[in-house]
Amino acid sequence: MAYRLKPGVPLLLVKAQDGGIRYHYGNGGGAASFGPTIQWLSDEQRSHFLRMNLVEEIPDEDAAPDKAEVRYRRNHLGVHPVRDRLTPAPTRE
Repeated sequence: MAYRLKPGVPLLLVKAQDGGIRYHYGNGGGAASFGPTIQWLSDEQRSHFLRMNLVEEIPDEDAAPDKAEVRYRRNHLGVHPVRDRLTPAPTRE
């Protein structure tokens, strides 16, 4: 399941699976932002953000990865989120 910031939420800091912090701006926020779409939330963050009415659930097929997320995962985690969000990119032999 993916999530989107609700209208009126200007910024949400999300702890990512790799332990880093992602800045999700409701208005896009430029190159440093991961945008209003959140690909993953921990169970704790999910329940808290939904309870506080900060995010809404959206179907995965409606949640194209933001450009910043694609760039970060490719450059820092060695994965290709467009092809497969959680599977490492193949290595060259």
